[in-house]
Amino acid sequence: MSVQYSKPWEYTYQSLDQLPIICSYICRLMDKHPNALIYFNGELGVGKTTLIKSIIRECGYKGLVTSPSYQIVNTYEIVDDIHIHHFDCYRLESPDELELMDVYQYRDAVCLVEWADHGMRSLFTPDIEVNLSFVDHDSDDRFVSIVYQLTS
Repeated sequence: MSVQYSKPWEYTYQSLDQLPIICSYICRLMDKHPNALIYFNGELGVGKTTLIKSIIRECGYKGLVTSPSYQIVNTYEIVDDIHIHHFDCYRLESPDELELMDVYQYRDAVCLVEWADHGMRSLFTPDIEVNLSFVDHDSDDRFVSIVYQLTS
């Protein structure tokens, strides 16, 4: 069965002060997609981790939000029994590593995934995809495009 996605929501931003606009949109999508699996795509340094940290804070988390670069996943309790899992799959060499850590146990909550092409994409189809890119390499301006699965 083929998955159909929405038309992209697109936004160009020049500073981190504009991240709340993007976070607000993603949080509204998360409300519509309980336990959403969200892939964040883009080259190294484009701002995937920064955006994810902002989303976790937008959801109400008050503690320190860090990158799970070496431990692969961090879990944040937003409120009683509501969690967000943040994956960074950059260092994975195969989907087998995700299988060994029983990645399926994390599908009980929203999962925000960086570097999904390093293993996660072969196991799951995302509910939402966030694509980040530099507008050009001569500026700090960034472009974001977001699509979500349409339900039939």
